[in-house]
Amino acid sequence: MAHTQIRSRFPFKEGDWASKRKDDEVFLRSKLTRQYRAVNEISALIFDLCDGKKSVKLIENHLVQLFPDAAESVLADVVPAIESLVHEGVINLRDTRIDSDVPASTPPGKHKKLCVGMATYDDYDGVYFSLQAVRLYHPEVLDDVQFLVIDNNPQGVCAAPLKQLESSITEYRYVPNSDIQGTAVRDLVFREANSDYVLCMDSHVFFVPGSIRKLIDYLDDHPDCPDILQGPLLNDNLAALSTHFHPRWSHGMYGTWATDDRVESEESEPFDIPMQGLGSFACRRDQWPGFNPRFSGFGGEEGYIHEKFRQAGGRSLCLPFFQWMHRFNRPMGTRYTVNWQDRIRNYVIGHLELGWPLDELTEHFSELLGEENVSNGIGKVKEEMESGFFFFDGIYFLHNEIRTVEAEEMWAQFDVLGIRHRIRPIECRLQYISAQVEALHQLRRAVENASRQALNKILVVPDKLAFAENADRHLTDFTQLLQHADHSSEWRVVRLDEPFDSDEDWPDEATLLHSASELTSGCYAIHSRYFDHLLEAIPGQIDELQRRIDREPPEPITVAVMNTLRPAIGFS
Repeated sequence: MAHTQIRSRFPFKEGDWASKRKDDEVFLRSKLTRQYRAVNEISALIFDLCDGKKSVKLIENHLVQLFPDAAESVLADVVPAIESLVHEGVINLRDTRIDSDVPASTPPGKHKKLCVGMATYDDYDGVYFSLQAVRLYHPEVLDDVQFLVIDNNPQGVCAAPLKQLESSITEYRYVPNSDIQGTAVRDLVFREANSDYVLCMDSHVFFVPGSIRKLIDYLDDHPDCPDILQGPLLNDNLAALSTHFHPRWSHGMYGTWATDDRVESEESEPFDIPMQGLGSFACRRDQWPGFNPRFSGFGGEEGYIHEKFRQAGGRSLCLPFFQWMHRFNRPMGTRYTVNWQDRIRNYVIGHLELGWPLDELTEHFSELLGEENVSNGIGKVKEEMESGFFFFDGIYFLHNEIRTVEAEEMWAQFDVLGIRHRIRPIECRLQYISAQVEALHQLRRAVENASRQALNKILVVPDKLAFAENADRHLTDFTQLLQHADHSSEWRVVRLDEPFDSDEDWPDEATLLHSASELTSGCYAIHSRYFDHLLEAIPGQIDELQRRIDREPPEPITVAVMNTLRPAIGFS
């Protein structure tokens, strides 16, 4: 209840409600309809605070500060009071999303030949019908298949129903993920799959009967296949086929639908294609090259991932038998945000990663959005790529929901630094917990997430941290040292947020467990070579973590610190 979040586009009904007081009675009055609604003190305060954007936890935090002696009662009364305002017709939540606790991840099932996986954002209907279509029309493969759903909005309205599917669909696994949103979240389908092969699909795709069986047989017959495998898109008329994307720009997207004459029938031989839409694609799990973890938002993936396969020695193939349909129309709209800057940013990062020139990209978007806008947008991306923050595959922000002021201040600093879109928040939802347990539990969650996503270098930033004006410049110098050290030695984890005048300021080893409370204000760079050690040293269960901290002496969690990597990076 304390973590429910309410957001609304139009939070209040027409009527211009305002809170008033008459004698000892508190009520809400509509200036237009002259209606009155009697409310209590807490309801009136909630009304004043609830603008459809603030979360319930912010409201609760404010009320607890006003009524410190009645904290438990406040936490118990806030949500019922909001519900009362809804029932009275004072607050309109028709367009509201109610965020609640994240459903638990389904434990991995048995190893299978093929994982049919998808990432989804508030598209329960698409997930339901796509999965049930596989079960109904491809029964011959069910013994070889597991189903995987990565929920990209695990606090949304579809989360609980998606989780419930595990009770009715055999070999179904639900995995919540709010770390990253957009194109790169497909990466988790491959990271979480427990199978030899992976078929990644959009959550609104159907396959022609028999095609999945043929895909499995093809991969069985090509045990060392290094290729990305796709098939022709069967259009809504069930006749026209689109075998690939032609590599050219159109309407802000790289790639236009095209048909190759070699797809005479389902029995035609596989053939090379430049690229294809990613509504459906497959490969051996151990051959997946991965999306750039710095992608954010939607766009930029077509062509990019195909070239990564080619640069790794594979091919981009069209399998004529592997035909699929895709629901394109979304008359109810999408729940996620799509914008030009995210798309341009991903394209620029992907092009530069692959060694592609930016000329055609720049020319196309300039015609579409204006030369000045695109020049400024690409300039921002290049500036970001030159920043020290870009060195890290992931930037994790550790904060407690209770410390809302500190969190808001940190988000403001991320805005100034231009890295808000890179931030992966790790919230602590435990209100009555020691600083030691909180800090280590959050650190473990960050490392767990980074390990699952095969990240290499991460930055862990707590709340209560103030960046100096020159932090970015110092961090850039610092990451250049780290990059050099990565080729010459094995740095593992370094604390960054304290200025040092001499080597004596840092011991060769520091013990995190003894000074765990410092992690609430300490900033660390951590390499993947240290992930397993941290996950082993920090228990995942809160009770066990507390017991380990209480032991005398506690088992140490050591942090190797390299003397050559200790410059201050401009934190204050």
